[in-house]
Amino acid sequence: MNVGFICSEYPTIEPRHGGIGSMTQTMARALVAEGHRAVVFARAQREVELDDEGVRVKTIARRGTVRDILASRRLIARALRDGEADVVEAPENEALCLPVARGTVVRMNGSHHFWVATGVTKARPLTLIEEQIALRSVNGLAAVSDFCRETTRRAMRLGRREIELLVNPIDTDLYRPSDEPPVAGRIVFAGTLTAKKGVAELCEAMEPIRQQHPEAHLIVLGRDSRRPDGGSFGQWMVRHLANETRAAIDLRGAVSRSEVAELMASAEVCALPSHMETQGIVFVEAMACGRPVVAGSSGAAPEVITEDCGLLCDPTSPRALADSIVRLLGDQELSTRLSRAGRQRALEHYSVDVCVERALDFYSRHARRPG
Repeated sequence: MNVGFICSEYPTIEPRHGGIGSMTQTMARALVAEGHRAVVFARAQREVELDDEGVRVKTIARRGTVRDILASRRLIARALRDGEADVVEAPENEALCLPVARGTVVRMNGSHHFWVATGVTKARPLTLIEEQIALRSVNGLAAVSDFCRETTRRAMRLGRREIELLVNPIDTDLYRPSDEPPVAGRIVFAGTLTAKKGVAELCEAMEPIRQQHPEAHLIVLGRDSRRPDGGSFGQWMVRHLANETRAAIDLRGAVSRSEVAELMASAEVCALPSHMETQGIVFVEAMACGRPVVAGSSGAAPEVITEDCGLLCDPTSPRALADSIVRLLGDQELSTRLSRAGRQRALEHYSVDVCVERALDFYSRHARRPG
């Protein structure tokens, strides 16, 4: 099958990519490895064609939002017509780039409707209208979790329209357990430094954690963001902590996927207290590394991290986070049990092989040339 993706944060184009970029690269490379063809369409500063381990990457030069959308639609319509792609997938924020045609699908990772409905962001009326137009025009819809699917269904009033459950995969060869024992007291966080990710509460939790486990230290992986006053969020969230606690928090910034995997696998606990996620691919990455996870109890987290795979708590409460982390640091038997179950769940439900098979079935039902 010839599969296309629209992804302007594809890692070979945009170094500051997020989870959608990582997922798209993982899917596209896996499709090529299984003998299919994959092409990625991306908006960038200039037009280029690149090869990423067999994945064709084609860019459209940015010339302004409306012109970009029209150019993307023409390019993708031609790709579908000429057989370069049998189906093209896009996330919600790029769905307007899809032409109105058979062979177009959207994998919902969190629309503006979703984030408004969950209280994370304020409504932008034009964006809401654009999403309604785009998602009602595509041939097929999928969502990365049941929580995302049903929240979006209600927010967009999609009624009984079929929405497939299609989770985002991870590379379980990259994210795998270490042969070495975990570093004593090491706690690892991965994610953009924003209020939504719960990293400020996690930093605050380090004081009570270190009272019981003086060896505890936190490694924070992820790019910084700016507060409304223009200041660094990362510096703001540690500003009021005692000097000893601040010294135990290592703000590493953005690092490579391989370094994230290596550090997760070396942790005693992976602490990922996001306030809201549509799936939370980072949860699965930590589970695949064979480490116990502490996460927030909201959003899709309970779908991903079942009770035998990790501990869930109120992500807005530093005390609740501290209690859960202290529990794992002090109970090796529990930690080992959760680690093994988490790795197994990642392999069974989120590995590339499993997810590619499900995706191909979905694509074949919506392809321009059914097969």
